[in-house]
Amino acid sequence: MRFEILSNVKQSKKDIPLKKLIQIKVEKIKVALLRIDDQKWIAFKDACPHLQVPLTKGELTDDNCVLCIFHRYKFSLEDGKEVGGKNTSPLRFFKISEEKNQLFIDIDDEDLIEKDEFSF
Repeated sequence: MRFEILSNVKQSKKDIPLKKLIQIKVEKIKVALLRIDDQKWIAFKDACPHLQVPLTKGELTDDNCVLCIFHRYKFSLEDGKEVGGKNTSPLRFFKISEEKNQLFIDIDDEDLIEKDEFSF
């Protein structure tokens, strides 16, 4: 499904600093949103694949990764893989598109289904 997440991209670029992770909520999903530069945005599920700690509380690193504050898992913002050799799933990215000064996110229906700790 497609959701509008920013209704005025030009204003949001003034309000959202470059390379600052922010959390937004789309339906019941917490999403980490990152403005890389004036043209590129990244969005991914705001949960470390290891223990579901919000990655927006983590750190961005100089080598284009996000570092989870809990167990120091480090994920590439290019492909989502954990780069420190720890065995975990990759980040779950969402497609972002900008049209007519609005920013949209595409989230698969399966990602919108609430899952409990026993769901796989």
